[in-house]
Amino acid sequence: MNPENMTPEQMAAMAKQQCVFCQIASGKVASRKIYEDDKVIGVLDINPANPGHVLLITKEHYVVMPQIPDDVVAHVGMVAKGISHALLRTLQAQGTTIFAANGVAAGQRAQHFMLHVIPRMENDGIGIEPPEHEISDSDYKKILQALKPGIAKAFGKEAEKEPEKEEGEEATEEEPKKEEPEKAEVTEGDEPEEEEKTAEAEEVPEEEPEEPEEEEIEKAEDEVTEKEEETGAEIVEAEEVPEEEPEAKEPEEEEPEEEEPATLEEAAKGKKTKKKKKAKKKTKKKKQEPKEEEPEDEIDEERQKLDQIAGLMTGQ
Repeated sequence: MNPENMTPEQMAAMAKQQCVFCQIASGKVASRKIYEDDKVIGVLDINPANPGHVLLITKEHYVVMPQIPDDVVAHVGMVAKGISHALLRTLQAQGTTIFAANGVAAGQRAQHFMLHVIPRMENDGIGIEPPEHEISDSDYKKILQALKPGIAKAFGKEAEKEPEKEEGEEATEEEPKKEEPEKAEVTEGDEPEEEEKTAEAEEVPEEEPEEPEEEEIEKAEDEVTEKEEETGAEIVEAEEVPEEEPEAKEPEEEEPEEEEPATLEEAAKGKKTKKKKKAKKKTKKKKQEPKEEEPEDEIDEERQKLDQIAGLMTGQ
């Protein structure tokens, strides 16, 4: 039958009949089987990278992973996890490498999808380490812009829109910087007008804070001076309060002890002297503390009495 005239179903059936791994999965070809269920089968590779190298094969014929239903892919991953765990325990492997050669460019030789589970030891010489290459930021951006929509479509989601760049940013990225022309030499005295304008534009004076009006300043000064005068006057009054000095009392003259008069004349003279002393004391007190003046009639009567006593004593 000519393949050009075959339907897709007929082509799949023919590929399945010719596929060695489909025959292994169906049991027509002998293999060293270690695991089997209704969807996958696990066999040991006849040319292993390391002892215990397992090939996990789908029972249905799928060439590459994108053809496999999601539930089968999930099941393959679950079985690969269990086999990896068993290799670590039973063979004392230090690790496992799990990979799928998905396409001819990736190293796929058989036209049947399979998953490799390889036990690993340190320095085992298996060269599966990919090389490292540098990539520019522009290439990263291109890859991201291409991948995001395709991945979103594969999972049935809408691609996230990147924020639009502003006009200024686009201009800076797209347009290269223009080289500034060399400035012409300027001789002394020649000052170009353009430089003056740019200097004036750059030197924008800072806005000074508005000063208060003169009237408000004068009012504030007057209020301050009035308060200072009031406080100064209060301080002066407090300082100038004289302390009340106690009145000095004049010492009272001690009267000498009177001797008894020998005669009546001496007695009369003694009385006169006593009266004179009393009169002096009264005048002193009057000077210190003014008192009401005694009437002249009383003074005359006292003088007359003194004269009578003196006459009597002289007559004796």
